[in-house]
Amino acid sequence: MAFHVYQHLDYIRRFYNEENKENSTSVVEKINSIFTNQQSNGRIEIYLAFIQEYAQQFEKLLWLTLDQLLT
Repeated sequence: MAFHVYQHLDYIRRFYNEENKENSTSVVEKINSIFTNQQSNGRIEIYLAFIQEYAQQFEKLLWLTLDQLLT
C-alpha cells in the first residue's frame, strides 16, 4: 500500500488541492494544509520512502523464511 501511495503522492496532493478549492470540508482542509506545509509534507515523503524500502525487504525475508519452513 505504501508503495502505491508513494508512487502517486503528487496526484494525491493535486487532488486534495483541487478538492479544497472546489468542495472543501474540514477534513479536506486539514489534509491539504498538511500537504502544503513543507515540513509536514517532507515527513510524509520520508516516512513513505522508509516504509516502502523496508516493506520490500521484509517481504523478501518473509518469503525466504516460509520457503525454508516448508522445505
